[in-house]
Amino acid sequence: MSEQTATIWSLVGQIIMIMLAGGGVILLEQTRQALKEWYRQRKLHPIARSVLANKTVNSLLIELRATTEADRAAVFLFHNGQSFSNKNPLWRISCTQECCKMGVSHEIGSMQNILASLFWDGLASLFGSDADCGAGVTAYTASRGQRMYKIDITQLNDGYYKRSMLAKGVKTAFAAPLVDTKKEIVGFISLNYCGKAPEAEEVLTTLVESAGNIHYALTAS
Repeated sequence: MSEQTATIWSLVGQIIMIMLAGGGVILLEQTRQALKEWYRQRKLHPIARSVLANKTVNSLLIELRATTEADRAAVFLFHNGQSFSNKNPLWRISCTQECCKMGVSHEIGSMQNILASLFWDGLASLFGSDADCGAGVTAYTASRGQRMYKIDITQLNDGYYKRSMLAKGVKTAFAAPLVDTKKEIVGFISLNYCGKAPEAEEVLTTLVESAGNIHYALTAS
């Protein structure tokens, strides 16, 4: 079933449930408006749909940063920069959205087309088990099995990722993968703290739920 078909059936299901439950006219009208808005967006130019999706993601990111009191919140996506003769693609990462606390520098311009291998110390845990978490990285699991990783920048092995984060003033980072319907990791959300960071348990549920909402917003267009 395609995402478009699934979305339609989801909305239809909402209408049926409201009718069976004897829901009020207000809820039925809200569902009708949601369906109307979905069809309106499908008629937009592809670029307009993409911009609208990114606007939605940005709003979710602003809410996430405010809720977790992070100094910086950002969305990173993986993309294939180039393929070599060994048939292996040269994966890169780019920051597509960023939200910063007042007074904290925006770094999105310097975080484009970065070799994923340069960030491996911070990314390795996303693609493996808890045993793959290196120095300075701790894994956490939410109630529904979603994963989050706390990264103590000062405890990482010396390398590009550690130095680049320290240069931005980041001491602690939390990361949650963006996973598609095929269970493939397509990117991740990062929360940065330049001062004292909250306990991981205080961030866990909010961050993994935001990861799901943001991925849906990215693909819903």
